Amino acid sequence: MPVEQIGLDPAADLSNGKAAGAQLLRKFNRLRDSWKAQRGHESSTMKSVLLPAYQNIIGIGPAAIPLLLRELETNLDNWFWALMAITEEDPVPESIRGDGEAMAQAWLNWGKERGYQWRAMAEQLYDVDFPNLRKLGFRRTSEPGYYNCIAYVVGDFARKWWPADYPPFWSIDYWPSNAPEEESLEAFVAALATVGYESSRNADKEPGFEKAALYALGGIVKHAALQQEDGTWRSKLGSDEDIEHTLDGLEGPIYGKVVAYLKRPRINPLAP
Repeated sequence: MPVEQIGLDPAADLSNGKAAGAQLLRKFNRLRDSWKAQRGHESSTMKSVLLPAYQNIIGIGPAAIPLLLRELETNLDNWFWALMAITEEDPVPESIRGDGEAMAQAWLNWGKERGYQWRAMAEQLYDVDFPNLRKLGFRRTSEPGYYNCIAYVVGDFARKWWPADYPPFWSIDYWPSNAPEEESLEAFVAALATVGYESSRNADKEPGFEKAALYALGGIVKHAALQQEDGTWRSKLGSDEDIEHTLDGLEGPIYGKVVAYLKRPRINPLAP
């Protein structure tokens, strides 16, 4: 049975059509994630906003405004400097400075008053990247967060898991030291083995186990999905939201196709 579909609000489209909007959203997400990784645990606001990735977001200009408002609403962080630099405005009254949630709400009210639309923006990528997704159905199950698809499969919602050399002084991201630093299937199997995953023959539901599906394109792993206790599948779409979907729904030009299944004992499994 297809999963319930979500309609796309046409008002949320960025300029120059869906393809251009998708390209801008990818660029913003890449810079946002790079900034968070570069910043690490830096306590100085001034130093963090002067990092190259943050400055490059400011360089996007007015097109970044709805993306920044979306971040304030769904994953509060210090985007106030960027918004002030781009808009040359500051709707935050002196009485609420230092209260991040109140400051964010002031900016969100400012955006609504000026007609900005920012909800459901990630869906602009779906029709371009996943030709089968809308047809087979999907359901959004979270707001955007910093973790990625591998971290979701692992159950680590504080950081990303991906093969790279992460200097501990500036990055919170992670990759197991005993797994190859490459995007091969063997590397991801080795990384997930460190948290109890082993090979599985298929996607069939097995009582007492949770399963992961790995997608690859041209021999390079691109994505992972996690089977839920009811047998449905969910995954984190890059830096955007988690969605419930069929495995076939994400196959296409971005993630390729499912090439392997893994499983591990489920913690506190439901009775079969």
